[in-house]
Amino acid sequence: MINLKNEYDIVIVDSGVNLKHPILHGREIDGFAVNMQSGVIKICEDFQDYCGHGTAIYSIISKAAPEAKILNIKVLNLDDGSLNCEQLILTLRYIYQNISCRIINLSLGLRSSQQKKELHDICLMLKQKDVILVSAFDNEGCISYPAAFDCVVGVETSEKIKQSASFEFVKGSIVNIRAKGTRQKIPWIKPLFVLFGGNSIACAHVTSIIYSMTRHEKMGLDRLMQRLEEKAAVITQIRYVPREAYPDDCFTIERASLFPFNKEMHALIRFRQSLPFDIVSVHDVKYSGKIGSSCHRLIGDFMNVDAVMIQNVTDIPWENIDTLILGHCEQLNQVLGFDIRYELICEAISRHVNIYSFDSLHCYPLLTTSQHIKIYWPQLSQHDVPHDHFNKLYHIDKPVITIAGTSSKQGKYTLQNTLRQLFISNSYNVGCISTEPNGHLLGMDYTFPLGYQALLDVTDHQKIQIVNQMVHKLCENNDVILAAGQANSIPFASYMLDTFPVKQNAFLMGLQSDLIVLCVNPFDGIDYIHNTIQYLEGISQCKVCSLVLFPMTYYHDWRGMYGAKRRMNDDSISEHCTYLEKILSLPCFSLNNYKSVVKLFNLLIEQLSEEPT
Repeated sequence: MINLKNEYDIVIVDSGVNLKHPILHGREIDGFAVNMQSGVIKICEDFQDYCGHGTAIYSIISKAAPEAKILNIKVLNLDDGSLNCEQLILTLRYIYQNISCRIINLSLGLRSSQQKKELHDICLMLKQKDVILVSAFDNEGCISYPAAFDCVVGVETSEKIKQSASFEFVKGSIVNIRAKGTRQKIPWIKPLFVLFGGNSIACAHVTSIIYSMTRHEKMGLDRLMQRLEEKAAVITQIRYVPREAYPDDCFTIERASLFPFNKEMHALIRFRQSLPFDIVSVHDVKYSGKIGSSCHRLIGDFMNVDAVMIQNVTDIPWENIDTLILGHCEQLNQVLGFDIRYELICEAISRHVNIYSFDSLHCYPLLTTSQHIKIYWPQLSQHDVPHDHFNKLYHIDKPVITIAGTSSKQGKYTLQNTLRQLFISNSYNVGCISTEPNGHLLGMDYTFPLGYQALLDVTDHQKIQIVNQMVHKLCENNDVILAAGQANSIPFASYMLDTFPVKQNAFLMGLQSDLIVLCVNPFDGIDYIHNTIQYLEGISQCKVCSLVLFPMTYYHDWRGMYGAKRRMNDDSISEHCTYLEKILSLPCFSLNNYKSVVKLFNLLIEQLSEEPT
């Protein structure tokens, strides 16, 4: 029979206590163990610690607060250092219903869980009961729970704090308190004493500090945080103003014209049927050689593309559109010898037509501040960086599929959109991050501009943070996350900066991919492909599961050195795919064959399934 006091000052939820430790000899220590059977709490008298962690935490708190009435609750899974979320939730519910206490010490946490909402709900219920929860963040830097909840005091180690009774107060961050977590001699199991440090230790010190503050005055979390700020040795202010409406800060489009018809416009025509607006017309300059040609002929791929005819830029039907979708114009301006983009912006303003631009238009400050129209271009700035996270990243708990490549212009974005449609048609909720400036237009959830003229006013480390946060948010309502990179993945030459894919690699690191589909060219060397695979698997700690062949190769004559290309025939494609499969031991699919892409989709589903379909 377990005999408990009517009220406790502190409850420690951990791995129990080593009752046989010499330093604890003769002490009266209260506690019990929690087991879970079929979702039901089972109470056990034996709370002997076989891990050591709980003993360390109890010794720190009991030494700093010898008069405190402490209850130890052993969570059985902590014997091997693991923690079951459901068991933690049920334990906290048991405390809420059966135990009167003021502080709960949780020198533990979870990186992710499908039951995060249930965990938050019970933490909030305890807060409303004026129970203070103190929880440690993950030692490896990952955002963890319940420490990250706003109803919990989240603790990590501070390099500035050297005394156990001192602490750093953080304003404007998911981290609330930073305390001493340096290695110190503490009781353990085998050996009896160890040098141990980390956020768990800092958490125990903070619990002791909070106990001393609330010993003679019971207070809720809000009042406690005020007192902690008053007593802090160091105060750190995080100034972060997040974008209020990201990424839904683009205006609604109903009828649009496109100019010019370059690579980034192809996707809008290729996937025209799924757009939430009508494409009224497509335009280019007469010197392009495209006037009078159909988009279908110029794109020339396996998709069923409508035969939209390209018209002269002078024939834009201004009276029939609400938006001009303005593609990359920099190179075109150089060829024409004047700024055609400026002229089109002026014309749009005069006709009250909105502008969606692929390029940044910040070089036209007087024009872009016009009150007559709405102007938008994809960009990332300091407003998109989660500065309140202390450089912590989210653990991603949904599968992430990434399409990477050995070069630019391989159809990676086309493949992403095609796979997206296949996921949707098969009743999967799929979240998508686009690296092309037309991502919003195609219904992608987020746009992370990486391509030509991309506006990224952030550092490489901040890029990782932004991508990580995007993926984290997409995990809430999706079954799978789909992204496609840009350009090459490794340098194909070491003597020119343009060949070093720095931005691409920051993007890949932020994704935390599970599977990578690698797009390759028929002229890529085997060693180059092999090295790319090794690199991608190394930096992403994932698996390159397949290859996709881009069916364009160079002419075998003098024009090849200038980049003249032609489409491979079906036999050549099949032959090269077979060759790559044999050499690299990976399935290879053809981009120009819809049935082949469907096979790739089925492979991805099989790879992500617990059991092969």
